[in-house]
Amino acid sequence: MQISQNRISPLYEKNIPNFVFLDVDDKTYYDWGEPLFMPSRQHLVNIVNAAIEAKARLIIVDFDIGQRTPTESDQLHPDDQVLKDYLISYVTECRKKQDDSTCPLVILKRSFTTEERFIPILRTHFLDEIMTQSAPYIQWASTQLYPRGDKIIRRWKLWQPACTSNRQPVIIPSIELLAMSLVKEDCIIQDVQNTLQLLKPKNCDNDILEVSFNLCGINTEKGGIDQRIMYSMSWLVNHRPPKLPYLLTDKSGGTALTIFSAQPYAKSLSQVDLTTLKNSIVIIGGSYREGRNIYLTSLGDMPSTLIVANTLYSLWHYEKIELFLVIDVSIKALFIVIMSIFFMIFPSRWGMIISGILIIFGLLPVAMIMFFHYSMWFNFAVPLVVISIYQIIRKSFEPWLWLYLRTWYQKHCLTFSWQKRKNYNVGETVVIGA
Repeated sequence: MQISQNRISPLYEKNIPNFVFLDVDDKTYYDWGEPLFMPSRQHLVNIVNAAIEAKARLIIVDFDIGQRTPTESDQLHPDDQVLKDYLISYVTECRKKQDDSTCPLVILKRSFTTEERFIPILRTHFLDEIMTQSAPYIQWASTQLYPRGDKIIRRWKLWQPACTSNRQPVIIPSIELLAMSLVKEDCIIQDVQNTLQLLKPKNCDNDILEVSFNLCGINTEKGGIDQRIMYSMSWLVNHRPPKLPYLLTDKSGGTALTIFSAQPYAKSLSQVDLTTLKNSIVIIGGSYREGRNIYLTSLGDMPSTLIVANTLYSLWHYEKIELFLVIDVSIKALFIVIMSIFFMIFPSRWGMIISGILIIFGLLPVAMIMFFHYSMWFNFAVPLVVISIYQIIRKSFEPWLWLYLRTWYQKHCLTFSWQKRKNYNVGETVVIGA
């Protein structure tokens, strides 16, 4: 993945929209006065509204926006009320329209308690009341990231089993499942929701159903709930966060990823160019360090927002990453035969060095260029390098090793045997041998 990073296949080949990351970076965070909630409710309303007015294909809010602003009374803080009223009005306006394509899906990040439990507990949000009636225009989704022992994010979950505060089991779909309808004609969000309802835990202890099925082209038999992330889009430039705006193109020259500062979009719509957001997957998130939203990935540090973009691209582009077994075995057998012939023709030390270099850096890359993303070149090159190094060392040092052992034996073992012979009486037979 590090070798092939930012070598992005043309998105149009699989009907994948380009990605736009509206980033609350360090500069934006400090310019806004380091607010308690990032972004502030009014700023978030303006940013989401800009993406809606630009007719984005999908809008993902990678912020925990459900927590209430502290107040002395039970009433909502005015800022929270602004966000709630805007979401209600958006759903109301969308239901009046006959063409749903003018109302992009808005996915909000669902958060869980930090208590260590087998099945996590959902946080109580002030938006819970309206979210039960906002589908399909606004929906909750899970973006939980689970680092492994080496702290690297390698996988994502198809869904997250959870429990409400009153211990009712629920299933929270991932962003990726909800977004499948953008590129899959036979994948409908309502079908995803109905399927997941069948997988709800029976209780809130440890009763999670493990079943195999094919949902929107994703086969759970291959990876289970945890699916592999094939990172393609990097974030760091020369080991530093990129200067905004930041642009990545695919192999055809088309725009694959654009990172803009979120600050202009939090102001009046007349001050920004909305054409860059049209028909795009707009992800609103933050890379500011105070947010502790930077994770370690196969391509180095990366904000969770860009991990979501890589996950979506990985899901849509690498949906069939396995080769057929017959083809896989045939190709490996062919190259084993070719390597064996090379080693038979060039058995000498320098012959093995030259033939190994030709195979590793010449024949294999040329023949496997079409299978590069399956790591077949890597699978052949690494063992071949190890074997070549071993053979070179063996042929170089084996004569010297035998000479050293022979000299050592003659010097110590034979001398020791001769010294012992002096202690024997005359007429005794002494046998000295190797």
